[in-house]
Amino acid sequence: MLVAGNLNRNKLFQHHPMCKKFIALKNTLRHSDNDDDLVEEIIEIIKRENIDVLLPSSFDCIRLVSYNRDKFKLHCDVMPTPDLATILELDDKYKFYLFCKKNNIPHPPSLLLEKVEDLNPDDSIPLNFPVILKPVLGSGEEGLEIFKSKSDMDNYFKTKPDKASAALPALVQELFDGEDIDFNGFAVNGEIKAWSVMRTIFYNGKNPFRLTDYIEYDEVKKLGMEIVKNSNFSGPLNIDMRISKEDGRVYLIEVNPRFWARGHTSLMDGVNYVDVGIRTASDDTYCVTSRKSGKQWVSSLGPLLSSAFIYWDKTCWRYLKNLSKEQIEYVLFTKYFLTTAKIKQMIFR
Repeated sequence: MLVAGNLNRNKLFQHHPMCKKFIALKNTLRHSDNDDDLVEEIIEIIKRENIDVLLPSSFDCIRLVSYNRDKFKLHCDVMPTPDLATILELDDKYKFYLFCKKNNIPHPPSLLLEKVEDLNPDDSIPLNFPVILKPVLGSGEEGLEIFKSKSDMDNYFKTKPDKASAALPALVQELFDGEDIDFNGFAVNGEIKAWSVMRTIFYNGKNPFRLTDYIEYDEVKKLGMEIVKNSNFSGPLNIDMRISKEDGRVYLIEVNPRFWARGHTSLMDGVNYVDVGIRTASDDTYCVTSRKSGKQWVSSLGPLLSSAFIYWDKTCWRYLKNLSKEQIEYVLFTKYFLTTAKIKQMIFR
């Protein structure tokens, strides 16, 4: 595997045992139509290294490759990616909310807050509290705030105006108690080539951590495939959903039109999404099936080890005892994450 990327963003990755060669890019990603220098640099690397397949991994890289796809295709195969309009519609949390409403897909009631002045302390909002505020283009937990009441929300905007303004425009969404569950997939022109239902269980000890398993859940699968079909999606995507504790319904939360943080755990379920991306670059008929084994894996070993050895948590010792050699290899080294195809691939990140 050859990896090309920004040096600062890949300080650790460049030393990964599975990274055979790392090339630090001279040009930076500018999120504009004027990335010609970076595109030409990548093309030069492709020609010099005789690359067969280009695989963009991060959200920004997928955007760049999608916009310049025709240029890259002149020199090598390219992983399927969504078009720019689809990326912008699904990644923007408010636009995705409107997409769900248009396609009759269940989504928590939400509204758009564009500027602080839109929130009048004397007005009510047409949502039931508690609510969560999240930037429409935010990632991870960046900018997230939870408000139990309208007065809590008003007080936040009054006492922290700079922080509040920095989070806008934001989606304000009803928050409900439930179980987190994800649909992971890889698609080509609206047709699923690989999928899995990923469930998250939180262990709330002194050092909390997440457990992951892959299960059969028809409603999650159905909704995930509706998103893919209705958006004519291509490439990797992770869809956050939540099962309501009150009524048992599955609600869509947001879409990540890219590879996701726990993608390596899908290996235990028999789905290698990186491999799917590489293979579908030249063969759009390639498919792979989820095992849906339900086997529970610890997503990250660090918190588990500290809970067991620092806090002497007996439950964590049982988790450690049940860890297989296979799981340790996957989590520590992301073993077998690459394709077995006899081709030379380049990951752009």
